[in-house]
Amino acid sequence: MRLCDGFFFPVGDYTGDDATHQAVCDNLCPGAPTRLYLSPAGSEKIDDAVSARDHKPYRALPVALRYTTKRDNTCSCRGPQQAGLGSV
Repeated sequence: MRLCDGFFFPVGDYTGDDATHQAVCDNLCPGAPTRLYLSPAGSEKIDDAVSARDHKPYRALPVALRYTTKRDNTCSCRGPQQAGLGSV
């Protein structure tokens, strides 16, 4: 999940290795700070996701779903090489 606007994207099935999944998240979105959020088995709703770091719900973030209402040009996954999710 992108910390600047709450944009979220899947990084694959969780294997129990937070560090590896956080690295995938960072690599998919190198242009912005990210944090790994996990949804319980069987759920695909962001409302059910909690931070892998502190177990706080996604909805508790001040930026939760901000990307749906506000466009911030400084908040992008686009890194120096335009890798990752590119223009999102």
